[in-house]
Amino acid sequence: LGKIFWKSENHVFHAFACLKNLQFVKAAKSNITKEELQSLASKAVLATLCVPFQRTTDVHATLELTTEGASSPYEKAKKHALLFNVPSVPTRDTISANLVE
Repeated sequence: LGKIFWKSENHVFHAFACLKNLQFVKAAKSNITKEELQSLASKAVLATLCVPFQRTTDVHATLELTTEGASSPYEKAKKHALLFNVPSVPTRDTISANLVE
């Protein structure tokens, strides 16, 4: 899923996919090597750094909420968030905060 978001230049969801992959592997694999964990963590950090800064923390303004209905960028982002079973659209700040944990 992360590769799809990378190819479509959707950097926020690519970084979020990398973070979720890291969290899943850490939880699922009991015998993960330090090198493998470091590689996944590095990929998640670099992916997060690729996400452009937002001028405002208001996601609606950032994603240009319009009256186009289901085809608006915000509605598309909400649908992408549902792929990860999360209630809100991730941002660079929320991904960074999760990485620190």
